[in-house]
Amino acid sequence: MYQTKAEHVLNFTVVGGSIGGLSAAYCIHQAGHNVMVLEKHDMAVFKSQAGSDLRVPPNMTRLLGEFPGTEELLHKCASIIPGHIFIEGSEPVGKMTYKEEMFADLGAGFYRMPYVDLWSHLYSLCSSSNIECRFNSQVTEVIIGDSSAGVSVVLDTGEHIHGDIVIGADGHNSVVRRTILENQQEDPQDDAGERSTPTNLSNVHEWITCRLSIPQLEIGKDPELQSLIENDWWTVWLSCGLFYNASREGNEYYGLNIFYPFRQFQVDDMDWNVKQTCLSPEELQSTEGEPRLKKLLSLASSCHRVNQTNYNLKVFTNKTMQLIIIGDAAHAAIMNGVHNAAIAVEDAYALGFLFSKVSDQHQVPLFLKGYNEIRQKRTKMIRESDSGVLTVHTLPPGVAHDARNEIFKKTLEKEDDEYDDIYSQIIQDYITQCNYDSKDAIEEWWHNWGRLI
Repeated sequence: MYQTKAEHVLNFTVVGGSIGGLSAAYCIHQAGHNVMVLEKHDMAVFKSQAGSDLRVPPNMTRLLGEFPGTEELLHKCASIIPGHIFIEGSEPVGKMTYKEEMFADLGAGFYRMPYVDLWSHLYSLCSSSNIECRFNSQVTEVIIGDSSAGVSVVLDTGEHIHGDIVIGADGHNSVVRRTILENQQEDPQDDAGERSTPTNLSNVHEWITCRLSIPQLEIGKDPELQSLIENDWWTVWLSCGLFYNASREGNEYYGLNIFYPFRQFQVDDMDWNVKQTCLSPEELQSTEGEPRLKKLLSLASSCHRVNQTNYNLKVFTNKTMQLIIIGDAAHAAIMNGVHNAAIAVEDAYALGFLFSKVSDQHQVPLFLKGYNEIRQKRTKMIRESDSGVLTVHTLPPGVAHDARNEIFKKTLEKEDDEYDDIYSQIIQDYITQCNYDSKDAIEEWWHNWGRLI
């Protein structure tokens, strides 16, 4: 995976055993270090995610090629997403086709694949590398010593686990992030302008995402719904103040995501493995327009909500460079969106690359400063992109709404090979995000700065 291995070996504790945590553990181990993964859930929780698919955009597809066996896994278990159909009310208003030429230029495809398949593959890679993964091990506290004393995590059993560096891959309610924020607030030298606090600068933090799984067997019983499960196209229902997107998830489930302001309904945040059987009556009544959408919502067998808070982090480490947060613990990518898993894998690969170069403990703060610079730029890209998607898909009636629909409408009036200019307007931001190459970014930083350290 990396051309070098670390000359100075460190002991890492990874908090969280999902896609991001296992990716980080494998990358850090490949860089030459010792790694332990602590996951609060039982292994069975991960293996039971039958109705949960991942979106694997081209930037993630390319990077997964660095992990042994993942290309074969994609060919075996994943399906290519051909594009999006946009609907307002009950009528199609536009489409976005993912052309073969686009994927050829990007050097990778856009896939959906079962969560459990990628998780199981990453877990197998970690196990075969003798990385210790401890399940049912909930971290409740992180204790930071000075740089020479290391850092400890405390489990709910009272056990202390000591190491040199802790990587927080523990999701949007991260214990490791909480520790970083608490230490910033306690530090009298901390510049208030640099504190990582919740912000109103982005609309993303104002939203809840709600993910529903609907049995395809139930959908197939309704003639009005059958067409939704006959292909892998994404269907996007546009509405004022909220929107929905949905597609097949394997052969058993149809996944539907709702994005809306949390102020609209009083609903609680949920741990990712907790399922709720239905939407509230208020949420069902809020569904506008499309009769098929109302039917789908009523057929859902599970419902999972996430309250999104955007902390607008300036850095993803603590001041002593002993704590690092990655994935949903660190970034403001909208939950259940395109890039959640992708940015976690990007983070993991970048950390592994940098720590493969470590020959002395004193290099770590300098390397992580570079990591912060690189990933902050990427986070800004994702934040702006997701905010733009939320804005465009939820426009209220008015001039901007009509202009959006006029552009979308042209994609329905012309053949795919006749609307290149229109297509470029719609898809350019998506191409920019998916063309990002974490490997190139970290190698460029190393060439310009890291090798001088």
